[in-house]
Amino acid sequence: MNGNWQYAAQGDDGRLYPWGKETDPTALPKHETGRELRPPTDVDAYPKGVSPWGVMDLMGNVWQWTDEYVDEHTCAAVLRGGSYYWPSGSMWYFPQNMRLDQHGKYLLMAPSKDRSPMIGFRCVVDVALEK
Repeated sequence: MNGNWQYAAQGDDGRLYPWGKETDPTALPKHETGRELRPPTDVDAYPKGVSPWGVMDLMGNVWQWTDEYVDEHTCAAVLRGGSYYWPSGSMWYFPQNMRLDQHGKYLLMAPSKDRSPMIGFRCVVDVALEK
């Protein structure tokens, strides 16, 4: 799954962001740090953030659960894309990773504790490409 998200976001030219090689604050939601969480923005709210394949909203809205890491001691979700919510004053949260060559690892402890309004996922379906 992680490879599908990465390819949809990055295309085949090694870009660091879905829209290109340079950061662009107008291509993703504004960061917020307060205690009140707003709902995620609509998927088409930031058209400048579109990927080379036309996929919208891959960065800066909600962390996207793209894969899982499991060994005999640990279970974690691999998160990509970053979130609009940037908590302050807590070491519990990991730093934002707002580039396509970065990810976060969210430790999974128990189903009752593994919930966050800042984490989402994508459904993937193969489509026929026109030649």
